[in-house]
Amino acid sequence: MEFQQALALHRQGRTEEAARAYERILQAEPAHLDALIHLGSLRLGEGRAVPAEALLRRAVAVSPASPEALGNLAAALQALGRHEEAAAHYERALSHKPGMADARFGLAACLQALGRHAAAIACYETILAADPGYAEAHYGLATLLAQLGRSDEAAAQYRAALAIDPDFAEASYGLGMVLARGAKPEDAIGAFLQALDVDPDYSEARLALGTTLLRLQRDDEAMT
Repeated sequence: MEFQQALALHRQGRTEEAARAYERILQAEPAHLDALIHLGSLRLGEGRAVPAEALLRRAVAVSPASPEALGNLAAALQALGRHEEAAAHYERALSHKPGMADARFGLAACLQALGRHAAAIACYETILAADPGYAEAHYGLATLLAQLGRSDEAAAQYRAALAIDPDFAEASYGLGMVLARGAKPEDAIGAFLQALDVDPDYSEARLALGTTLLRLQRDDEAMT
């Protein structure tokens, strides 16, 4: 009952109260798997990856085959920049639960960060074969393809992400950057403006828009 109450607080966004409730449970029962996982996830969501890792290691010690414990520990390690360790834990999670899309997405991002490009592409493609509506996977694949200089394919993936989520500002910015490097930089302007419509404080998009306008000799607009 107490765990369900903590979980309800967590789902309502009342994270401080939820954290205190999870901690009370763990004081009474230090090996409570669900409390360890959810408190670890909560701390990770707060940007506190170090305490999240400690909690999630305890969860894995309690249940070494729990895909949720393994996947969340991998996410904490990923947040700490420890991509090799994170990838290993994502793979362990997927060995127990192959359909865990968030773990496969995390694995793809880690492989990308490690420079294992072919494996990362295959991972993104596996996600999208199972769920073509996974906008973040289209975006992740697009960023990797852009990094590899495969601009047309990258643009297609950015557009696929935006078809699913038109308010995906990072995808609009990424599309703009790919277009700006091409033969028709004027095509990038609309993408940068779309990113700024969603997030007016998106400084990278505003700078890229100004730079592109300057390149097109639209100096007054660029100055603005």
